[in-house]
Amino acid sequence: MASGLLDKANIILTPTGYKAGTMYNVAPIEQPYEDFDFARASVASRVNSSGLVEMVGRTLGSNLVQNGDFSELGTDLVQNGTFDLGSELVTNGDYSESGVGNATSQSGGVLVNENNKLKITSGGGAFARAVWATGGSAGDTFVVEADIISISGSVRFYDESNNGTYADLVAGSTYKKYIVLGSAAKNLGFGGNNDVNFELVLDNVSVKEVPDWTLGTGWSVENNKAIYSGTANANLSQSGILTSSKQYKLEYEVISSTLVGGIVKLSGETASAQNVLSQSVGTHTLYFTADGTSPTDLNIRVVINTAGQYEITNVVIKQLDPNDYWTFSGGNITINDEGCRINRISSTTFIQQNVLTSGKVYKVEFDVLDKPDNSGTFIVRLGSNNVYDVVTYEGTRFSEYITSAGIDFRIYSSSNNGVIYVDNIVVQEVIDTNNIPRINYDSNGENGHWLLEPTSTNLIVNNNNSFTPNKTSITYNNINSPEGIQNAFKVEATATGTSIYVRTTDITFTDATFSVFVKYGNNQWLQFLSNQSANHYFNFDVQNGVFGINGTSTSNLKATDFGNGWYRVSGTFTGNTGLCQLRVYLSNASGVGYGGATATSGDFFYSYGWQAEALSYPTSYIPTLTGSTETRATETANGAGSADLINSTEGVLYAEIAALANDGTNRTIALNKDTNDRIQMYFNTSTNGLSIFYKAQSGATSFIMNETLTDATSFNKIAFKWKANDFALWVNGVETDTVSSGVTPTANSLNALEFEMFNNASPFYGKCKALTVFNTALTDAELTELTS
Repeated sequence: MASGLLDKANIILTPTGYKAGTMYNVAPIEQPYEDFDFARASVASRVNSSGLVEMVGRTLGSNLVQNGDFSELGTDLVQNGTFDLGSELVTNGDYSESGVGNATSQSGGVLVNENNKLKITSGGGAFARAVWATGGSAGDTFVVEADIISISGSVRFYDESNNGTYADLVAGSTYKKYIVLGSAAKNLGFGGNNDVNFELVLDNVSVKEVPDWTLGTGWSVENNKAIYSGTANANLSQSGILTSSKQYKLEYEVISSTLVGGIVKLSGETASAQNVLSQSVGTHTLYFTADGTSPTDLNIRVVINTAGQYEITNVVIKQLDPNDYWTFSGGNITINDEGCRINRISSTTFIQQNVLTSGKVYKVEFDVLDKPDNSGTFIVRLGSNNVYDVVTYEGTRFSEYITSAGIDFRIYSSSNNGVIYVDNIVVQEVIDTNNIPRINYDSNGENGHWLLEPTSTNLIVNNNNSFTPNKTSITYNNINSPEGIQNAFKVEATATGTSIYVRTTDITFTDATFSVFVKYGNNQWLQFLSNQSANHYFNFDVQNGVFGINGTSTSNLKATDFGNGWYRVSGTFTGNTGLCQLRVYLSNASGVGYGGATATSGDFFYSYGWQAEALSYPTSYIPTLTGSTETRATETANGAGSADLINSTEGVLYAEIAALANDGTNRTIALNKDTNDRIQMYFNTSTNGLSIFYKAQSGATSFIMNETLTDATSFNKIAFKWKANDFALWVNGVETDTVSSGVTPTANSLNALEFEMFNNASPFYGKCKALTVFNTALTDAELTELTS
């Protein structure tokens, strides 16, 4: 519309903005805006500007499941996993300075610094020795080192339990010992035992703690690694870090291993199923459950007496699901890098979170990973509402809408045995907001327009994931649908011959339009039918988008290209008399009669969005979510305009509109007051029929203009001009009808612009790109420009 004509228009409605309950006008630009009041007591779908199907008024809440990908880890529970040694407790241990540092004598021993060495003599007392205070506690581990320079008499190493033998110390060697403190005094030292005449000379004395670790026989620590060397059945351990029944992730690095026939095990999990640690050099990960005889302890143990050495470092343990979001009950349920593995052992084997509200609808999604054991039935439960056949989603993403009958979300096995992996669990509340208008686009994402439709019910329940195969297999959530998400399913022939199809459950209708989204796989032809009548069928070439033959009680065939190989195909079946199933057969020809389609094993196609509605044409997609039919409510748009904006004595009513179908009804846009003064523009009951009804001053002037459009379902530009003794209808740039005499409505009598008649009858159901009211009559040149 040229800018000069826009300046003359008082009311302009184009597909621009909206909010719940309102369709915004472009003009007027100052209050009062006189926008349209809109109502629809349900959500509905549209095609957006990207050419994708989406719901209007339906949103999803945040994910209610915590740690749904099972990736949350607690803090590192291992202290000193890099095996650092504590600070040096011996001062002046190399005796390069005068004095003996912080060494103290016991039982009369004499300590001197002689030639930069520590000399210990008896001083006449039994048990005379030099000691160093550790400051440690029971269970602490220390490493003691010293160069043994010379020995005279009987000498030994002492801990608080007087441990050590006379053979421990050898002159001319370096002494190294790991000590786990008991409950006595916390001092370590060297000296004589029951020998008044002894002498011991030491150098480079060192006492350091091995923080947090307890070293069993054969274990030592140096250069930031723990080393096992020997043949003992020995533990490398920390206590008090694990909790019984909790699951953990262990990471560790093997520096080297030369064990011959040795096994390195992890304690802290079930004693009968202790995990074996790797002997391969490199970084490794192990998942385990603390459920052993000492579940609070971490023990790395060489469990078979064997020769060789094992070196380990960088030990990290973190609890899985540290916030205890998940309840694990019964069976063998474990978390690892694949997700959550559910291995049924009893009827109470399940994972659960109590995050729902009874009566609300939720979208539930999760990945169904490898199922190593094909026995068992796995169920999703929301309260007491169960959804079966989780296994049919194996290798894909489970996605269903479920009404909760309680607070608990649960995945469990309802039959003996069975193993399954699940991951990336998302549970979102479905939030529906009614009365949201729709700006709809063509299937290519172009040609935006307001979409107004009558009420309609999709009679097919669970219309994306609850079909019965016959000589076919169904893989749900296999590829992206016209929604742009992976929720379309694959149908593949499992046999060769006839009767290879997928079907709905039984439904009831008399006359109905069956519409289905389909996409080519490797099978060119499909046959759509109702099993109630041999006259209910049509054939469609899904590869090239053309129809074959159809039954005599089948009409209104339509195929809309949604791009990326997807077509929405529909046909109307009339004269049904009872329960029936709607089916799609795999076929090999265009001219196949009812039910005669044949196919070959391995033939397949994709499908999505099955719909059956008691209308003679298909309306916008109506998803059925929770096992029942779904109804899109009636839409109304009215209440725009006012007597100040609509000049009753002259003007133009302009619309760029398209019918949904030639459905035999009147669909009206009107300037209304009451039965005395009104202008009605409407698609009439005839095929491609358009009418203008004009009435002024209680019928002083009254007439109907009728026009047959080339195609009412395509957009037409229509303008009706009224002025005293000058009335005209313009369609697509051509003046098609005129009336040269007559009066106009009384002043201020036309005061409302509505998508219906004055008495709420004959509502407009169709598409509207523009609706405009001019308060002056336009010239013929302007009307030509406006409607061209």
